[in-house]
Amino acid sequence: MNNNQAKVYFEIHYESTVSDRTWYRIKRVIRESGLEINRENLQLIADLKRRNEYTKLSLGQVIYCYGQAQELSKKRVTIKGDVVYRELLLLPLLVQLLTSFKPLTPRQQQQRLIEQGYICVNRCKDD
Repeated sequence: MNNNQAKVYFEIHYESTVSDRTWYRIKRVIRESGLEINRENLQLIADLKRRNEYTKLSLGQVIYCYGQAQELSKKRVTIKGDVVYRELLLLPLLVQLLTSFKPLTPRQQQQRLIEQGYICVNRCKDD
């Protein structure tokens, strides 16, 4: 399957056209996830992407979660209801933490060091 055929196949199952730039990003995510670019995977990714439109998770994160769920289903792991309940209570908090984390700017890093006493601005206590 050549690149143009793959893109058209994806667009059919995604039910919308995608720009060339978006298509190359999608291909990169597929490759980074360790998947082949074949009809089955393109249909799966189109479905996941269509479902993922309103979440803060990236396509790569959704593919990873899908893969983990597939592995668990193959192992036929039994999970008790109370464990699932506890994990589901934490899930919104974890998603919020993962999606809202932003690294400190250099100015914020400097301010934190000043507050902790690692950097002296005017006079240090030892002077």
